[in-house]
Amino acid sequence: MLAGQTLTQLPFFPYSDCRLAGYALPPKPHSLCELCWEGPLGAHAAWLFDVTDEAQGKKTYSYWASRQDMRSRARRGCTWCRMLQGCRSSLWDGVPEGKRVRIDIEVGLHLDEGGPPTGMHMVSVSSNSPHRSRFVYTLNDDHPAATSTRVYAPILDVGSPRAFALARDVLQKCHDEHDDCRKLSIPADKTLLPTRLIDCTYPDRPHLAQTKRLHGQYLALSYVWGGDQLHKTTQSNLTTYERGIDLDLLPQTIRDAIRTTHGLGFKLLWVDSLCIVQDSETEKQHEIGRMQHIFRYAALTILAACAKNASRGFLHDRQPPRAISVPILCPPSQPAAAPQLGSVTLYATGDLPKSSDHWDEPTRGRAWCLQEELVSPRSLVFTSKTPLFKCQTTTQCVGTSYYQYDQFMESRLPLALFLQSTPPPPILDFYSLQHTWWSIVEDYTRRAMSNASDKLVACAAIAESFHRALCSEYLAGLWRDSLLVDLLWCTSANSRRAVEYRAPSWSWASVEGKIIVVNYAHSDLALAEVVQCNVLLKCPLLLFGEVAGGTLILRALLLQLRHFEGHLQFRPDAQSLKGPGIDDAEEAAADSVRWYDMDGFVWYDDDTDETQASAMWWAVPLLTNTSDKPHGLIVARTHTDGSDSAGNKTLYRRIGCFRWLQCKDPAEHERLLVRPFKNKEVLLQEIEII
Repeated sequence: MLAGQTLTQLPFFPYSDCRLAGYALPPKPHSLCELCWEGPLGAHAAWLFDVTDEAQGKKTYSYWASRQDMRSRARRGCTWCRMLQGCRSSLWDGVPEGKRVRIDIEVGLHLDEGGPPTGMHMVSVSSNSPHRSRFVYTLNDDHPAATSTRVYAPILDVGSPRAFALARDVLQKCHDEHDDCRKLSIPADKTLLPTRLIDCTYPDRPHLAQTKRLHGQYLALSYVWGGDQLHKTTQSNLTTYERGIDLDLLPQTIRDAIRTTHGLGFKLLWVDSLCIVQDSETEKQHEIGRMQHIFRYAALTILAACAKNASRGFLHDRQPPRAISVPILCPPSQPAAAPQLGSVTLYATGDLPKSSDHWDEPTRGRAWCLQEELVSPRSLVFTSKTPLFKCQTTTQCVGTSYYQYDQFMESRLPLALFLQSTPPPPILDFYSLQHTWWSIVEDYTRRAMSNASDKLVACAAIAESFHRALCSEYLAGLWRDSLLVDLLWCTSANSRRAVEYRAPSWSWASVEGKIIVVNYAHSDLALAEVVQCNVLLKCPLLLFGEVAGGTLILRALLLQLRHFEGHLQFRPDAQSLKGPGIDDAEEAAADSVRWYDMDGFVWYDDDTDETQASAMWWAVPLLTNTSDKPHGLIVARTHTDGSDSAGNKTLYRRIGCFRWLQCKDPAEHERLLVRPFKNKEVLLQEIEII
């Protein structure tokens, strides 16, 4: 720029709404090139500050550059050109090396899809490629307008007084402004305290306190044990821990939780390894039965998401995200003042906290942590990047740093499950709750647990919550009022049967591996009838816990199955079909020995079963869809109830399920699997599955 030239005389930048007009451009900072200083970051930097509060309030600034020139300027030290040069995967797709393209810079307030405006300042950069590189920016403390920006860097010193103060602020804001969350709040004088809590009044010398059924506020800790805890409460050290607990004996995660409790202004903390006497089976059963209440009524749950075991802790400083700081000219704050030089830090949105990050945290791989998170109305989540606050209204970073929210990646229980008195749901609400339940089961069954016998216990708090809303009897992971549908769960790859008994074969709790639930239409017609279904609880106090046995009696059609030359075939039982669908007994007898090729999808509960197919397997149709293609179970005879063949019933076990069963020949399918059911020409048999 020529000496004496003012900013309004620069001819080649089209942005006209410039509050820097009429002022002389200060000397160029050494970390910018001439093009950037005489353009987007100097002479025309006002585009960065002219964002309105309107949802669509955006400003766009454009200039021309080639990739070759930008690389050259980046090598000479221009931080802005270096940043854009690094956007190889999006900004420069398909752009020839020496071709000049228009660089479009758009700035505006970020809007999360499906959520309210976050008020985050966003910069989006694009060229002739359809892709964009997106950045969140924050003005640094040296910038004259720093106090006017809404976005600050993620909190990295997560255990600092500042971090705790910001966490207290967001918790208070939730209490004051979130209508749904207020509905769930219980006054401290009506909150019954758990049996035993850690008193953190003096965080350097905590001790166990018997609550004696008093009322008050407390926090709860959700964390990964990562193995047996050396220092836990037992009958022998209970009295000692009531006098005081030596902090040096505790794993770092629990020490951090005590510090966090005190830093947030609370006195009492619940931690399972210390607040439950671990060598008392009676107390463990009692406290596990109250797990839903412990986390439901905690004022806040501390979720140590980043700690892979109890010794790791969660209050260590975090690594800063990749960022770049560039100089920028700030419009004058006073009418008579001159522009001032400041700096702005830009963060690529992909490096900042987002909903999908949660799936990589250690707690997301542990079964017990799922119910502790879901039944907690409010949680302070210490992730690997920064602390988050999660409630029933939102998830956000503590402070005002950027968080990319995706409602499909965030798990929450329906609000109705937190309410103390819930009426029986209308039918559509029942189906919605049922769908949510099975989504949780899918997430739960992919997670690991140290004790295989905890399969039903570790989700008992969630089941109890659903039980109150569904008003349906819980049957080892299934619900009586939707039993025919619930029986049709299937497994993913590498599944296997549990070695030790923990549930009947028709329950998903009897297998290891992730469960997949197919959404069946409400209009599907029943082809079978539940005669009886019961489970025997291992401990009567744990209504949603371990079972010692269970039986299911169905009145259904049996179709014999076999694998033949790589194909699955079936044949009806000679006694199962009658009437016009089968012309006479002779034809029925012929059908009973003829095998029919079948199409459909089959899932085996144990991968080894697929290689052991035999003629003693049976398909049991349960439902049919509008295309007249049945869904049902695959069962095998397990043993007879007695030693002789006269009058003893046969017992079956589930080994898999099928969907869209049909004969390959449409005419045979109509004759064998459609017309008999429609004309009620099927002779249903009672079968017992254990």
